[in-house]
Amino acid sequence: MQNSSRRLFLRNALTTLGVATVVAACDGGGEPTPPPAAPAPAPKPEPAPAPAPEPAAEAAPAADANRVNPDDALAKGLNYVEDITTVDPKPAAFKEGSNCANCQLYQGKDGEEWGPCTIFQMKNVKGAGWCASWAPKA
Repeated sequence: MQNSSRRLFLRNALTTLGVATVVAACDGGGEPTPPPAAPAPAPKPEPAPAPAPEPAAEAAPAADANRVNPDDALAKGLNYVEDITTVDPKPAAFKEGSNCANCQLYQGKDGEEWGPCTIFQMKNVKGAGWCASWAPKA
């Protein structure tokens, strides 16, 4: 009994599928609808011309871009100066002989004029500089 039920189901399903295919193919007997037109491809943008190389003499400003600006809010808040020997009177927190080059936060190599400082997010400070965060090297 179960086999006849399965056969009946398959026969009805195939008949329905066949009728649906014929109706779809006929499309009601009217004129065929043209397929929708494909949109025109967007024009490709032309590549921008390559910038002209900068002369070697202008390479210094790029290095300056990574230097701490003494007028920045953090630098002002910490009394940062690029050359402590030119500041008179010295800030109250200043200890004689202290400068960026002998500070624990200074990451530059010995003898370098400029080097990165951890307090200024690794921007370069002048070795002769000073700020209120100065701490002696350990």
